[in-house]
Amino acid sequence: MKTLKKSLAVLLAALMLASLFSVAAYAVEQTDAADAVEAGYARIDINSNIAPSSSKTYKVAIQDSVKIDFVLKTDVSVEDSQGVLTYDHNALQLVRFELPNLANPVVNTELVDKVIFNSSSANGSAAFKTGAALASAEFKLLAEGATKVEFNLEELNGSKDGAETAIVTNGAVVDSASTFDTATSEAATDPTQAPTTPAKVALNKTSLSLKSGKTAALKVTGTTAKAAYKSSKKSIATVSKAGKVTALKKGSATITATVAGKTLKCTVKVTSSPKIKVAGKKFSAKKTYAVKKGKTLKIKVTGKAKAVKNKFTYSKKGVIKASGTATVKVKAKKKGSVKLTLKVNNSSTFKIKIKVS
Repeated sequence: MKTLKKSLAVLLAALMLASLFSVAAYAVEQTDAADAVEAGYARIDINSNIAPSSSKTYKVAIQDSVKIDFVLKTDVSVEDSQGVLTYDHNALQLVRFELPNLANPVVNTELVDKVIFNSSSANGSAAFKTGAALASAEFKLLAEGATKVEFNLEELNGSKDGAETAIVTNGAVVDSASTFDTATSEAATDPTQAPTTPAKVALNKTSLSLKSGKTAALKVTGTTAKAAYKSSKKSIATVSKAGKVTALKKGSATITATVAGKTLKCTVKVTSSPKIKVAGKKFSAKKTYAVKKGKTLKIKVTGKAKAVKNKFTYSKKGVIKASGTATVKVKAKKKGSVKLTLKVNNSSTFKIKIKVS
């Protein structure tokens, strides 16, 4: 009789439901407040052949943790069950899979792209209340585009008012685009519905030409994931955590943005280096600049980055004192000869000979 029950259960029409989940770090937009789910989870009913009454839209991003509960919709005592969870390991990393309410379940998570599980009456039947999770899975989203998690119940034998529990197949569509909608299996195959194309992940600039001291903003488009920026030559150009590029001196550097499993590059060409004028005239390293004690010698700096402070060192202490940014003021404190080393943008060095009389 038990075998007959299982055979009847297998003959019941399997219904594939595409359901969606939300990620805790992002807001959830629901078309029906009554269908709201806990932030960070999608609860997919596996004991019903009734399609969802309303669609939902969830915001999703790469590297987010995706948690899915497969729940029973009605009270039932499960005696035997077996099935498989399938996914694409190139798009999803399995973090965990559990059968939290089954006694002594057998689970194999060592296979590629699938998890096989079963439980039997030998381990004792499990009484499920409405909304109890039969299975719970957690994934990390790795790549752009749409992928699918499929929960296949090959056998679910139990009782509901003395009747068999129907076998149902459920699918969860995972998409790294900003939003996606639930759909029944019929809607998913409807040729009148245009497929969605994931946004291309790219930098807003692949090349930059800047004078020293100038800045430009790099931005990654096509994903909400945070990018990690890096400069190949920090003496030529630097980049902040937010993607702000600062040109320091003449030369070339490559800015690399790593995001969503992709490496994006922008070539930066700096066309000039910082320059200085001393006492209103073009600087000469051979010349000695004279200044009287108590007076101030002015140095004009061009091509300086606002965010980078000037650095001053002296061959002899106490003779002069320098300070300033675009205009450097050198205060003559006592008689003597000294060499002032001025470093601009942490990259260009000027050695200025000064004699205080």
